[in-house]
Amino acid sequence: VSAFLLNRSSDLEISNLHVMPNPAKDVINVTGLKDNEEVSIYNTLGQLVKKARLSNGQSLSVSDLTAGVYVLRSASSAKAVKFTVQ
Repeated sequence: VSAFLLNRSSDLEISNLHVMPNPAKDVINVTGLKDNEEVSIYNTLGQLVKKARLSNGQSLSVSDLTAGVYVLRSASSAKAVKFTVQ
């Protein structure tokens, strides 16, 4: 079981990583990534709920996620961003 704990806002590196729209319903667009970068999505319990390889500006389906707050984290750096699924 993989877990990622987010205890403080300082745990999120201020970066150019962005998720739009926020809040999202079915799909998010992720900017600020390198080509073919691995990203992970964690729920508020720190559990890994999704992994994908994306390039800058690519879309990712979140229709399989339940409504709530999530953290998208880049595997190649400490970049992370919170987003909400409705």
